[in-house]
Order: sequence, then structure tokens, then C-alpha cells
Amino acid sequence: MSKSSRHHFIPKFYLENFVNPDNHFFVYDKQNPSNIFRKSPKQVCYETNRNSFFGKDNIPIPYLEAKTYSYFDNLHAPVFNKLLSNVIDNGYWTTENTHTIEFFIPFLFWRNPLNDILFDNFIDTLERLEDLNLVIFNGNTNEIINDISFHKKILKNSDFKKGARINASIETFRHKPERFKELEWRAFEVLDPSIFVTSDNPLLFRYSIKELSDLRGDVIFPIGPKRSFIRINEKSEEAYPHNAIQNFSIVHSAKRFVISSNKEYLELLINEYNRFLTNGNLYKILDSLWSF
Repeated sequence: MSKSSRHHFIPKFYLENFVNPDNHFFVYDKQNPSNIFRKSPKQVCYETNRNSFFGKDNIPIPYLEAKTYSYFDNLHAPVFNKLLSNVIDNGYWTTENTHTIEFFIPFLFWRNPLNDILFDNFIDTLERLEDLNLVIFNGNTNEIINDISFHKKILKNSDFKKGARINASIETFRHKPERFKELEWRAFEVLDPSIFVTSDNPLLFRYSIKELSDLRGDVIFPIGPKRSFIRINEKSEEAYPHNAIQNFSIVHSAKRFVISSNKEYLELLINEYNRFLTNGNLYKILDSLWSF
């Protein structure tokens, strides 16, 4: 499979935060649950030609992947390296750090195929391209096209939707910006031997996502085996979710892959998850994620 056809919906630079010195991690695959697999970031959390347009003779054109997603990944990666390695102190949440995470959350959310149905539903509510801060011009007259039926036709186009995921991420910051102004980001860590795991669906929102501004709400997001982020009301006490409950929630939300730097811990986590699922106590545990 060529490099350009393997389009990661969870960026490789993010997955690399969970690798061991040998550049591999351990993966529990819900489609093959009998084993824990040793994998590299390039081997998981991608879809073939997900972001490609298809031209003449159905040949994929990976422009979005090569130019747009790669651009943002290269922009975000060094900031994430700092977020993961810098000491958590009063100077941790710089403007650059905060803005990067604030954009990365919706960017990651709409990039993920798990949210494609929700994205289609969102697009179906739109009347015009201006709703995504876009305009369309007549190529001959250079005049703006205002024909609603033409706008609707474009909004339903599958190739347009691929690019529009990025516009939806950007528009998150224009949609009801005052709604969650009382929230703030916090970082927290765990000590050995505890660790955080991640997955192909690593964002843990407190409330269901129904509109763009919901993506600015309360969320928990692991960024490495020892560090996780939470966005929560600034008046909340300095308390954080129990890492085991967070990890159970990550396992539960995963569509397919659960990822850890520690094979033994991942085996234990999955065994305990299945035990609580069998004895009926799992959902009580998951409901307590935000009770801290």
C-alpha cells in the first residue's frame, strides 16, 4: 500500500506519543480480541484513500491528505511534543498551546470516520456554502452564485464533504463562541506504574455532540502514557478522573483499536473491562468518569 493511500484519521504524530523506544506499541483489536498485537503507528487508525478525490479512470488524487492534513499535522506535531514534555507549571498553557489544542479537538473529531454520520446530518442542515464560511463564483462572470439549489447540490457532493470537514473544524470557533467561555484546560499526570491508554476514538466528551459548539464543551483527552488533558469549568476543584476509569472509558468508546505502551497493563485492563461488562457493573463505572 502506498504511503499516499494510507490516510490516518488519528494522526501518526499523536500515536507516536504512545510508542516505546522501539517505535512500536501494543494494540487490542476488538475485531480480533484473542490477542494483543505489537504494531507501529503507520499500521493502525487509517482508511485507504479516505481523503482522496477520484479523477479520470477512478485514479485517487490525495491532495487533501498530502497538502492540507499533512500541513496541519506538521504544524501541530511540535506543539504536542512541547505539551507532552514541558513541565506543567504556570507558564504551561501559552496562547500557542491553548489555540493548538482548541483547534485540534474539532479537527480530530471531524477527521474520524466514526463521526461521518453526524457530519452528514450537520451538512444536511445547511442551506448555503456561506454556512461554512465559503463562497462560490461563476467561472465566466466572476460573480457570486446565490442559487440555493446549486449550493445544495454542492453540499451533498461526496468530494466536497471530504474537504468540508476541515471547514467544519474551523467554523467551530465561530459557532456560539460565548457558550463555554467559563471552561479552561488543565493537564494532569499519573505516576508509575499507572499509565493512560488511547484508541481510535480518544476524545471523551461529557455530553453528546449535537452541534458545532458542543465540541467546545467538557472533554478528556490523553496525550501520552503519563499525561492527559481535561477541559472543565474554571471554578471546579483541582481534581481529576481516576486513570483506571478513564482507561475503561477509552476502551468502551473505541471502535476497534485500543493502544498502550505496556502490554501487561493492556491485557489486565481488557480483562477487567470484560469482567465488569459480564457482571453488569461496567456502566456504573463509566457513569462515574466525571464524578471527581
